[in-house]
Amino acid sequence: VVSLESPGALAFDALDPATGALRPRASVALDPTERTYDWQLSNDGRVLLLVRDPWRARPERLAILSLADGTVQDVAMPPASECVPHSGSFAPNGALVLGCESGAAAAWHLALLDPSSGRTTRLWASEGDGAIYRPLVSPDGTHIVFTLERFDDDVWLAALPH
Repeated sequence: VVSLESPGALAFDALDPATGALRPRASVALDPTERTYDWQLSNDGRVLLLVRDPWRARPERLAILSLADGTVQDVAMPPASECVPHSGSFAPNGALVLGCESGAAAAWHLALLDPSSGRTTRLWASEGDGAIYRPLVSPDGTHIVFTLERFDDDVWLAALPH
């Protein structure tokens, strides 16, 4: 799946690597002043997690886009979560694993968000500076791999609590 951002929309297409042909899958309307910061395909390929512009002051920083019918489900971050998501992915149980900036202190942490209840759990916090990006859950659901960007990119592995 590839994306193409144009004024007012973000389109997702399936790419055939053998032929280079694109097949339209879904599109989502964007506020002209906003951009989608990051996105991640679910393990089953049916939905995308969209991380909206983290510098906009809005609670619905996350959205789940169905590739089957193009419907968008907004996911609001709980005010007390102290999580400004910059990237994320899907856990096998339906939760979202997020790389978060933590408010005014600019510290970073991994968080687990249950979209149905709005409950967040802090999984791991970086010491000092360092941005957490691209958290991905292992196929067996036991670990998360992510990058921690300081002066260079380091890859980290953390256990995912059950």
